[in-house]
Amino acid sequence: MIELHNPVDLPDQTLILNIEEPWIEATILVPDEYLGSILKLCEDRRGRQKQLTYAGFARARGLRSPASTRWCSISTIASSR
Repeated sequence: MIELHNPVDLPDQTLILNIEEPWIEATILVPDEYLGSILKLCEDRRGRQKQLTYAGFARARGLRSPASTRWCSISTIASSR
């Protein structure tokens, strides 16, 4: 396996067995009132929920998402409620 930062650096196609997309793993702490909007935004951006736990005043959500995903601002979350 080699790590690339630019497609120009790819080796000859005959030498490539597979290419994997980089992913991030994140934990999101969110008040209950925003939980539905956050879940929808994550799913819309190919995010995969790994776990959902209650942490007192908020929910902690384990998330796995493509690194290329563009996330939005808080105002977008608030307007989607």
